[in-house]
Amino acid sequence: MREFLKIALNLFLISLASAAILGLVFMQTEKARKRNERTRMEQAMLTYVTPTPGAPAPAGVAFRSIHRYLVEGADGPVRSAIGYVLPAQTGPVVLLLTPEGALEKVAPITGDHDLEDEAERDRAVAQALGGKVRLTYTDSYAVAVKDGQRLASFIRGRTQGFKTWVHMLVALSPDNTVRGLDILEQEEDPGLGGDIGYEYFRNQFMGRTLEALEKLKVVKLPLPRDYRMCLERSRWPKLDVGADEIERMCQTHRDDDIYAITGATISSTRVTAGVKKLVHAFVTRMRAIDAVAAREGIALTF
Repeated sequence: MREFLKIALNLFLISLASAAILGLVFMQTEKARKRNERTRMEQAMLTYVTPTPGAPAPAGVAFRSIHRYLVEGADGPVRSAIGYVLPAQTGPVVLLLTPEGALEKVAPITGDHDLEDEAERDRAVAQALGGKVRLTYTDSYAVAVKDGQRLASFIRGRTQGFKTWVHMLVALSPDNTVRGLDILEQEEDPGLGGDIGYEYFRNQFMGRTLEALEKLKVVKLPLPRDYRMCLERSRWPKLDVGADEIERMCQTHRDDDIYAITGATISSTRVTAGVKKLVHAFVTRMRAIDAVAAREGIALTF
């Protein structure tokens, strides 16, 4: 019995040590994975920083993150509000707004925190707000800035596709015109809905103003050949067509609706609806943030 207990104890200690080592390795590799993911995302966003697609991004571009929470609390001034974690000149702050956009509270985040790490950010926000609050993280935005000027904004979101969720990145210019659309993840049918990731579909959203997006429809018509040439920008260097002719083709179809992918109208329609919804929500929220920050004298760094 004594030998049995000794073996069992040794196995337990070995398992405990192995679990601890694996846990430490996971924490280190997970941090590296998240850093690499951020770097890849920033590189992708840099392609949309300039108004001209494909032009090199200017040096010194920085990305500022905006994180949004639903905040509920049973006591204190916080009842039900929207919390925004924002970068300010004096340090990061939590801006609490009512669902109607009125200011509830401004709370500075003190201490050294990695606000890109969700768990650490949750703790920092809860500490800044104080009291008993329930936080539900919803989404994040990014703004590219240089010398205090906004160059572009980026919205990550998802929409229901024909089969599963379609994850997207929408790039906007400072006046909220669409600069580009990237499909980050999707599981639509190859050769049908899977074509939402191709240039000839994604680039139909480029140059759409906020007002144009609101009126945008999806049509089940063949995509005109000259329009497809205009949309497939990566092929331009291989085309025996001058820049002026390409520009003419693009201008001809500038106000066209979205041409659905053949055999994949549902995927096309849902992506279009998703882009419209993401952009509308972002613009509405940013206008509320900018108005409150200007009124309260909060100097934001984007």
